[in-house]
Amino acid sequence: MDLLHIGKYGVKNSAVLLDTTSNNISNVATTGYTRRRTNTYTSTVEWGVGETVTSRVYNVFVQRQMYEDLGAAKYYESYLSGLNAVDSMLSDTNMSMSTSFDSFFNSISDSVQTPTSLGAREEVLSELSIMANRFNTLNNAMQDEVVAVNSQIKEQIVSANEYLKA
Repeated sequence: MDLLHIGKYGVKNSAVLLDTTSNNISNVATTGYTRRRTNTYTSTVEWGVGETVTSRVYNVFVQRQMYEDLGAAKYYESYLSGLNAVDSMLSDTNMSMSTSFDSFFNSISDSVQTPTSLGAREEVLSELSIMANRFNTLNNAMQDEVVAVNSQIKEQIVSANEYLKA
């Protein structure tokens, strides 16, 4: 092989190295950018300069810590969304337990005032039935929310594990 071919591949290699360095310098303050490194291998068969490989340089500890923190943040976001849903269920005026308790205790008070009244007793049973239905509805809604939050957490764990493998 002649000297021009060797020089040509040397210049190409230098251009790749310069491109990598300039890219690292221009993106040093970019959030999420990972520094790159170019390795050059010599070729004893052909023209002196062999293959050039550009790869990202990772700090494994920092990267794993970031993924763990990301996983924890997603866990607490999912947990918070579940708590917000439960809070909205409990504060809903149609499902308010305080209203149900007030109605139940008022019906008990009325039945105590008129102990022989069959209507007052039926009112107590009716209010108790309404309260039991509200408890069951809230319980089912909260169980559904627990399933939804656990599903979100599992999705985030899968996502975090994929990052950790990379």
